[in-house]
Amino acid sequence: MNKRYLAILTCLLCLLFFDLQANPIEKYNPEHSLKNSIESETESIIISFSQKFNFTLNENTTWSIINQKDNKIIGNGVGSIAGFKFIEPGKYILNVIDNSVHNPAECNHSHLPSNLLIEVSDKEMIFDFNTIQFSTEIIGGQELRNVVLSIEVDYRHFSNQSFEFSSSVRSAGVDANINGIMSPKQILTPGKNKLVYQLTGSAAKNTYIMFDFIDVNGQIQTYYHTTKLN
Repeated sequence: MNKRYLAILTCLLCLLFFDLQANPIEKYNPEHSLKNSIESETESIIISFSQKFNFTLNENTTWSIINQKDNKIIGNGVGSIAGFKFIEPGKYILNVIDNSVHNPAECNHSHLPSNLLIEVSDKEMIFDFNTIQFSTEIIGGQELRNVVLSIEVDYRHFSNQSFEFSSSVRSAGVDANINGIMSPKQILTPGKNKLVYQLTGSAAKNTYIMFDFIDVNGQIQTYYHTTKLN
């Protein structure tokens, strides 16, 4: 019986040896490990160059903001971040360390990302919802035909450059399925610009709808249509 177990053990050791030869264990690399850790724990946001950065943290949290271009720290502190202004567009890392003492038996601690990737865009767009117009009234329960939506936007660029822009708008709400495509593409110049969307689709009667506009940074700005659809 002992010889049988010894033979089985010998076979297993042989299999393990050949498996390690075919698939050797990668040597531990601290830099590679740190890179994987950062990537796995990093969330991301995008803001425009003129926006001030605010981030709520508890009073026991230390933070630093690092410019990815040269890995230099451009700001640091303790507790919440209020009104931080980036000097130029680019990509930055917010490194967060929570120094609070947590009870491992409880789950009352904050779940903050260790790192936050902040992309500061060189472009900014603000939709002026006071200027929104529809070529004809949207009637609930009817397919839209030749309905045009127009709206003015304020466009800014860090280097005062123009930008070719094409985007869409979509409705949100109960039984709402309205989509709009810009027609045609437009060259935005710094200042006021007028965008035109060709609408298709329909929405149910006696409902309120919203329109989600996508700006130059791929962010959504929402318009709440104040009139119930008849």
